[in-house]
Amino acid sequence: MKRRQEIFFIAFIFFIVCTGMPVFAQESSQDLEKAKEALQTGDYLEARRLFQPLLENTLMDDGEQVLGYFETFLALGNYNDGIDELESYLNKAPANPYLLYMKGRFLMAVGRYKDAEQAFIDAQKYKEDFLRNLLELGDLLEKTGRKRYAYRYYRQITSEYNQNRLRTTQSIGIAGKAFAKLGDFHEANRVFKLAYELDSKNVQNLYWWADLFREKFNNVDAQRTFEEAISINPHSAELYVGYARSLESFSRMEALANKAIEENPNCVDALNMLVEIHILDSHYDEAEELLNKTLEINPACEQSLANLASIYHLRNAEEKFAQTEQKVQEINPQCGDFYITLAENCIRRFRYKDTVSFCRKAISKELDNWHAYALLGSNILRIGQVAEARRYLERGFKGDPFNLYARNTLELIDDYKDFESMESEHFSLLIHSSESGVLGQPILALAEECYDSLHIRYPYIPEQKIRIEAYNDHADFAVRISGLPGIGLLGVCFGDVVAFDTPKAQSGSEYNWSRTLWHELAHVMTMSISDNKVPRWVTEGLSVYEEKLARPEWGREMDLELFAALDQNLLLPLEDINKGFTRPKFPEQIMLTYYQSAKLMEFIVERFGFTAIVDLLAEFGKGSNLENAFQMVLQKTPEEVEKEFFDSLRPERDKYAPVLSGLPPMFSVSNKEESFFEKLFGKSKNPFFENVKDGYELLNEGKFEDAEKKFLKAIEIFPNYTRAGNSYQGLAKIYREKGEESKLINILKDYLTFTEYGAEEARELAQIYEDMVGNLARAEYYYKRSIQIEPYDLNTHTRLAELYGKQKSYSSETEERLVILAMDPLDRAKARYHLALSLYNNGQMPDAKREVLRSLEISPGYRDAQRLLLKCVENQN
Repeated sequence: MKRRQEIFFIAFIFFIVCTGMPVFAQESSQDLEKAKEALQTGDYLEARRLFQPLLENTLMDDGEQVLGYFETFLALGNYNDGIDELESYLNKAPANPYLLYMKGRFLMAVGRYKDAEQAFIDAQKYKEDFLRNLLELGDLLEKTGRKRYAYRYYRQITSEYNQNRLRTTQSIGIAGKAFAKLGDFHEANRVFKLAYELDSKNVQNLYWWADLFREKFNNVDAQRTFEEAISINPHSAELYVGYARSLESFSRMEALANKAIEENPNCVDALNMLVEIHILDSHYDEAEELLNKTLEINPACEQSLANLASIYHLRNAEEKFAQTEQKVQEINPQCGDFYITLAENCIRRFRYKDTVSFCRKAISKELDNWHAYALLGSNILRIGQVAEARRYLERGFKGDPFNLYARNTLELIDDYKDFESMESEHFSLLIHSSESGVLGQPILALAEECYDSLHIRYPYIPEQKIRIEAYNDHADFAVRISGLPGIGLLGVCFGDVVAFDTPKAQSGSEYNWSRTLWHELAHVMTMSISDNKVPRWVTEGLSVYEEKLARPEWGREMDLELFAALDQNLLLPLEDINKGFTRPKFPEQIMLTYYQSAKLMEFIVERFGFTAIVDLLAEFGKGSNLENAFQMVLQKTPEEVEKEFFDSLRPERDKYAPVLSGLPPMFSVSNKEESFFEKLFGKSKNPFFENVKDGYELLNEGKFEDAEKKFLKAIEIFPNYTRAGNSYQGLAKIYREKGEESKLINILKDYLTFTEYGAEEARELAQIYEDMVGNLARAEYYYKRSIQIEPYDLNTHTRLAELYGKQKSYSSETEERLVILAMDPLDRAKARYHLALSLYNNGQMPDAKREVLRSLEISPGYRDAQRLLLKCVENQN
């Protein structure tokens, strides 16, 4: 036994000699690695447990334990507990720079900026090369309006890097963040890339790098890098907030903000994200309740105070707004970002003139806030002032050449050289030169018709002409709206400025430009009367309501979806109806919310009269919320109106019982993208869909009479269905095959009564009326219906021009001949000849002579043109 003990002792001494360290030191090193691993992966409580004993042993010697231990308090939002714990350690080691640095971090988190600054200064005094401390001190100085002094510290950090004095991944990442703070984004990206090559698992560096991508509008790389960081640490609240900021979807932003709060209940950034979403929904009470919590955590947080000021402004509480504004200016005299937050919240509520005002204030506070210049330029453009918008966009882009929004919008403005300006009594139109001859006059004519219809009922007279912008490229339209391509809208209203896609921008899909334009012009009225304070569902509902009032076939026939949603309890209450536009829970909900809103407007008009609509808009313009506006105008609460509305739907729903019976749940989220009706076919056993299916099967078998009965029965049950696989087109095919002209006319007329599309059917019906029936007035109507959907069909324009010639409506014929010429037909000599002929017939001899000469320039031997020239000369003499 004694011999064995001697051998063990010798081995122990040998180990110490070889390793140069005692056993307890090895164990300590292993525990440190375990603690760092737990911190890196977000197991914060375990990391805290492992760091604590190490902290006791090495408090004066090593910063890793101090930083790691107290980082767990910050990550979990235990700010006050962390401060108490820090003070107990500082009593033992008051000159420890790491403790002082962490004290500064905690005091910043709770808004004690002066005390935090002193803690950082003290930390630097005891450790002059403490780069992370310099970075945080610089950030604090920026928050309190001393950017010039902050930049000194950032340059001190970057100087260390430039002199090759940095050796650790952490210090290199700090240098990358300092370069970013100084606006040297290329160098920042290069440094972060180097840090990543040295250690791809450093979550802090990944966060900074991802945030750099996000700030520079590279959301693809931002999302990829955030996702990589989250895969390492799935419990970091700041990662979820940063990731959310890189997304466009409010639904996903909300989910990620809630996830961040789950990880850190006191995460002020995440709480503010939810506040902004509540502001988007006009849920100001809920937003203010959350802000009370954020300001309790950090009463000096500029973002929280900006969101609070936004609520006061949107509620017209200007005295409270001024008090909050003053408080922020006392904290940070260079509070440009305070006004940027105000501006962005106003954008979400369509308050573009207010946005312009706040952007100007941002610039006055912070002359080098390049984002403010770009935001100001884009919103000046929204209110139609192109030249001034360009100046600010150019200034913003010069200061920050990474700003994709500014660059894209400037490129769009440059492209305006390829557009033409046209005018009518109440409108100015900007349209691409390639389309002006085809669509310019029809757009202005429709706009004037719309104005005549709306301004009688909506008491708004614009000070200047309403500006219409028609885009033949959807990417250009998207840039006009948001600065980036890829947005899914068709039209937008900024007040007295509207923009929309022309059919060329929606090539390959069914699209009714006329309905879209009418919809946006209705927004002009509702937004202007309400001073842009109308709830979104009200203005959208009224625009859809006005569509159907203008053209019955424009009615978005979604009754089946509406009543199916009613059965599934999926129609939104008024309190949450705006969420249907911003955060839909199933694919069809956005369009369903448009339709529900329109039905609500229709209900209010029927129950209270149209004057109630105008009075509601006026109340919103005074700053009334939905509750007060309804009480003032309707003498009912929103809940009472909502109940009466739903009660009114139920008897209406009974008419659709044969179609609705036996339907499966139709509004569940599916990985496969399919429409409501695609889901129904093959799954439903109700009579309507059975008859449609059987009808097409019989049609394919050539059993026309049996198919006809099935289709007619389906239409009897549900006449509104005009989408793919409808009974009308099945019947039309049967009647064509059988040569039953009278039935064909009737079924095509019925079909075009319910659908806003059907360009092909409208052309067919027009030709039947013209060639077989001889009813030229009806032929003209249906040719025009066809052109509304497909305005570039040369044959239709030619037929319509010839029809006008038959009617001796030479002025109208001339307009069509000009359209044909603008479409650049292959035989331009012939097109110019026919234009000249229509001008001649209309008594416009000089114009006729000019056009016939142009025809002869192209084709000198054109006999018909030669004869017409002689007639023109004779008549002029």
